[in-house]
Amino acid sequence: MDFPTEREELRELLWEHLQDRLRDRRAKGVDLGVRSDKLKGRERPFLNGNPAAGGESPTDVHLGTGGTTLISCLIGVFASDPWHADKAQQGRILIEEVYELVHLGILRPDHESEREAHFFITPHGAKCLEVDDRRLSPLSEKWVDALKARFGGEPDLGLLVIHYREALDAYRAGLDLSAMVMIGACYELGLRKVASEIAGLLERRGGSAPGANSGDRQLLRRINAGDPVMADPLAQMVDRVLLHGLRRDLGRENHEWAKFCLSPSLLFVRKLRNNAGHPTGEVVSRDMIYNHILLFSDHYARMTSIAETIKDLS
Repeated sequence: MDFPTEREELRELLWEHLQDRLRDRRAKGVDLGVRSDKLKGRERPFLNGNPAAGGESPTDVHLGTGGTTLISCLIGVFASDPWHADKAQQGRILIEEVYELVHLGILRPDHESEREAHFFITPHGAKCLEVDDRRLSPLSEKWVDALKARFGGEPDLGLLVIHYREALDAYRAGLDLSAMVMIGACYELGLRKVASEIAGLLERRGGSAPGANSGDRQLLRRINAGDPVMADPLAQMVDRVLLHGLRRDLGRENHEWAKFCLSPSLLFVRKLRNNAGHPTGEVVSRDMIYNHILLFSDHYARMTSIAETIKDLS
C-alpha cells in the first residue's frame, strides 16, 4: 500500500495512532504506562497494536529497527524486511517525531525495555491527545499555587501572581510574545524589590548607599519618592551596589549568586522581553520562554533573600 512520505503526513499518522491507542486503553480499562503483556488473567484486554505482526504492541509506541515496527503498526500490515527497505527515510522521520514527542512531554520511554525502543503516553500527553493539541503547555494552575505557597506574606505577592498567571495563560494559548513580556515583568518585580531595599538603606544612612555613584543616589531618591524608573539604569545600580558596596554584608552565597548569575540573567530576560514587546521582528524561542517561566521561582527566592538581608542593615 502507499505510505506517506512527507513529514507532516507522517506526523499526523503517528498522532492518529496515539489517539487510537489512548481511546483503546480507556475503553478496555488499561491505565497509562501499563504494558499490556504484564496484565494478569485469562481475559487480558487486547490493545490495538500490530496484530498482523503476530501479536499486540505492549506499549504505545514500539519503534523497532529503523522504525519498521512502528510503520507496521501505523498501517496494520507486517511485511518482510525487503519490503521495508524503501521505507528507510520514513522510518528516520518517524523516529525523529517520536523523540520530539518525548521532548514535549507527550511520550516517555518504557524503562523496562532493554533493546528496542518502547514508549508510553504520559498523563500530559493524554491531555494533548484529547484536545488534539501537541503544543499544550504542561504548565498549570498548580504552578501559581506553588508560587503563592512559597512567597506567602510578601507585600507584592498579589501583583506577582497576576503577572505570573498571565505569563502561564499566554504560553498555554500559544501567545509566546505576550508570555515573554509577562514573565519579564515578573523578573523585573524581583529587581525592583531589591532596588527598593537599597533605597531604604540610602534613607536610613542619611543619603549614603555603599557602591552607589551620584547618578545612582538620585535614582534611589526617585524610588523613595515613588517615581517611575527605567529597568536598565535600575539593574546597573543594583549590580554596582551588590557587587561592590555590599559585598561583605550579603554573605558569600548571595554575593556569589549576584556576581555570576544576577546581571547575566537580567540582561538576557530584558533583551528577550524587549524583542517580544517591541516591533523588532525577532522571534523568541518557545523553549526559551518555558525555561524562564520554569526558573523564575528560584530566581525570585534569591532576590527575596538579598532584599531581606539589605533590609536588616542599619
